[in-house]
Amino acid sequence: MSLPILVVPPILSAAIETTPTRHLSLLWREDAATVRASIQWIGRDRFDVPRANEVPLENGENYSAS
Repeated sequence: MSLPILVVPPILSAAIETTPTRHLSLLWREDAATVRASIQWIGRDRFDVPRANEVPLENGENYSAS
């Protein structure tokens, strides 16, 4: 049995967009259709991310990478 040398995350990039609404814009790997992912940032618990291009964000929160 061989183990992978490198495990690549299913989300390639994420950016906070403010228009038309605040959301996290995600770029997923094409071969990650069935992979589950979760995100977390300062002041917010980890939560599962749906396989979508946009995740709604709360207006009152300020996000930073953790």
